[in-house]
Amino acid sequence: MQTLITTIVLLVVALLMDAEKLSAAEIRGNVALRGVETKAPARYVVRGQNPAGSGTTASGMVAVAVEPLDSRRTPVVTDTPYVMAQENTSFAPNLLVVPVGARVTFPNRDAIFHNVFSYSPPRSFDLGRYPKGETRTVRFEESGIVRIFCEIHASMYATILVVPWDRYQLLNSQDGFSFPDLPAGQYRVVAVDASGRRAKSDIDLKNGQIINVSLTLE
Repeated sequence: MQTLITTIVLLVVALLMDAEKLSAAEIRGNVALRGVETKAPARYVVRGQNPAGSGTTASGMVAVAVEPLDSRRTPVVTDTPYVMAQENTSFAPNLLVVPVGARVTFPNRDAIFHNVFSYSPPRSFDLGRYPKGETRTVRFEESGIVRIFCEIHASMYATILVVPWDRYQLLNSQDGFSFPDLPAGQYRVVAVDASGRRAKSDIDLKNGQIINVSLTLE
């Protein structure tokens, strides 16, 4: 009798697993880049300096995230802060993805002063000038795209994508992305690069459906 019960339980579990696989959906696609420039904040233009990134090509890395629109998901936030250093008069890395609630430290590893700031609505801040060996920390409480600059060096820029869920990828712009095993629902696919070029697409995903998305960052 016990053997029969065990067999039935295992059969039910197997059927449930098969049903879950059949109902799981997927979002896949690719990202194209358009243009080579990034616009700097007005504080640079007022001073007559060249816009950050003017005449240069941003990194070929792209951040892609899937955000649920019809339900609230809680991202996993660790106690260990993320790091975006100032090194060789650049941000390293210049593209970062963090969950809502995460802390990011901005250590200065250059032998010169830096002043990290952002005007982006999800998290605006100004860390002031500080020398090599010192660091500042910022907590990001809202999802969205946060563009980072240095008040002293107009050529420095970076982007932080703050996400409400743990479905994201950092990839080369020439590579495709894939988010399998998604439950049915409404989603927004967001893509951004280090210079702040971005794209998004809203999707209504059905059970077992595979949707291909083409995004162009501009």
